[in-house]
Amino acid sequence: MIYPAQRSLRQWSSIFRGRYGLAEENDCGLSTLRWHGMRWFPRVPYLTSVSLIRQGIKLFKEYVARHGTPDILHAHSIFYGGIIAYAINKITGIPYVITEHSTAYARDLITPTQKAAALDAVTHASRRMAVSPPFCELLQDYFGAEAGQWFPVPNIVSNLFAKAPLSKPNQSKNSFTFLCVALLISKKAIDNLITAFANAFKNNPQVTLRIGGDGPERQTLKELARSLGITSQVRFLGKLTRKQVVWEIANTDVFVLPSHFETFGVVVIEALAMGKPVVATRCGGPESILRAQDGELIPTDDIQVLSATMQKIRREFHAYKPQEIRESCLARYGEGIITKRLKAVYSEVLSFNQLRQK
Repeated sequence: MIYPAQRSLRQWSSIFRGRYGLAEENDCGLSTLRWHGMRWFPRVPYLTSVSLIRQGIKLFKEYVARHGTPDILHAHSIFYGGIIAYAINKITGIPYVITEHSTAYARDLITPTQKAAALDAVTHASRRMAVSPPFCELLQDYFGAEAGQWFPVPNIVSNLFAKAPLSKPNQSKNSFTFLCVALLISKKAIDNLITAFANAFKNNPQVTLRIGGDGPERQTLKELARSLGITSQVRFLGKLTRKQVVWEIANTDVFVLPSHFETFGVVVIEALAMGKPVVATRCGGPESILRAQDGELIPTDDIQVLSATMQKIRREFHAYKPQEIRESCLARYGEGIITKRLKAVYSEVLSFNQLRQK
């Protein structure tokens, strides 16, 4: 893996204290080369792109020197993995595929200049993938038919969740826990969750809400919980390791994802892999994941419906079947299933490339 790791200028102290230049690490057996530095021109996308492409090509050359020339490149997101892969392709002829994850398209955050650069990378890719069918449709409309077809290949649920023991169902008639794990940023709509929880369960100390993750809205969200009088029922857990997320899911009753936008929702399949029912919004990703047997889908940004749905799922909680929820999730998103699909994509691209070269 190669990654130009440019830090934001908001981290101003890292200008002097942060790392610069090349570093290699072993990530669970995967060699990862990073080029550390600052993103000096955040408001000038063209200069950012030029800088990242240069660093990406440096990293690629270093990768080849250490590990040999790869047969295929897989870029995760067009900005800027796909753009770097296209630049490498123009130099080497190595084919590349793209998997897109970003919500920037749904949120209309792409400038015309960026769209032009993205269109080049998309058009020349050997295969275009996105993490959910609705997201494929969005990207198909956004880039047009001439840029090529998009295919859904979902994210993988880690075996860390898939092999964790299923916890015993909550036998208490009173105690009940909701969990949300997310970046504490506006598009995750955690403020809606806190307000809905207060509307449904204020002054009911047996029902609690645990919120994992960190971000710029953390203090504002804490103040919201305080103003609603539910401080004793809401616990902010801060940033969690993956093992801590496993523990939190194991010890909760229902997982909630109230986002405004998601292209997929990895935390949803992590909860399902541990047999937990989920409440999620129809925000671009969860509607392609959740079945009726898995929980509840609701509209985005509707606090009243979210509140009523949390009350409903608490009442009907024992109707859900943890083992069946897990088995269905793993049949669709397990490591073996998705790895097999990706290998098929790589084989198809390489076979086509070999035929074209003859």
